[in-house]
Amino acid sequence: DFNSKWRNRLSFHQKDDIEIYNIWNDKKLYTKLIEDFLSIIPEEGYDLIATVESGGFIFASPIAYRLEKGLLTIRKIHEKNISADPICTNTFMNCKNEQEVLCIDSDMINIKNNYLIIDDLCKSLETLKCVLDMVEVNGNKVSYIAVIANLSGADNLKGIPIYSIIN
Repeated sequence: DFNSKWRNRLSFHQKDDIEIYNIWNDKKLYTKLIEDFLSIIPEEGYDLIATVESGGFIFASPIAYRLEKGLLTIRKIHEKNISADPICTNTFMNCKNEQEVLCIDSDMINIKNNYLIIDDLCKSLETLKCVLDMVEVNGNKVSYIAVIANLSGADNLKGIPIYSIIN
């Protein structure tokens, strides 16, 4: 059972507060987590993987490589790194009740593709809702969502299944 196995290895500060970064520097644990994550993710039904910085990048990159899929990176906007012409920005309130802004640059989005969204943590669905709204512009479709830890209690978002190792 992935849920109990990984819950014992990750840092829980409180009931719904988890940190995954403590396994990044342990190559055996990190590799095993990627392997376990790959085992629950459907391999077909999408062309590209969309992910949000920074934790999502760490898990989505090896998944995209192993599945031979492209990678759409969605950045958190900081004034220094936003391009002059983002195709899409979206604002949401994160689980700490802080406003965040996400951005997809105009040279990064492909039109009429199917996506798998990957992120590290899902506490409230707000980040995933924001990403879903951004990715589905211009005829794109999201087929699946996969997160390492889903603490939201939801098994889908707008009818799209959420796959996770930890619930």
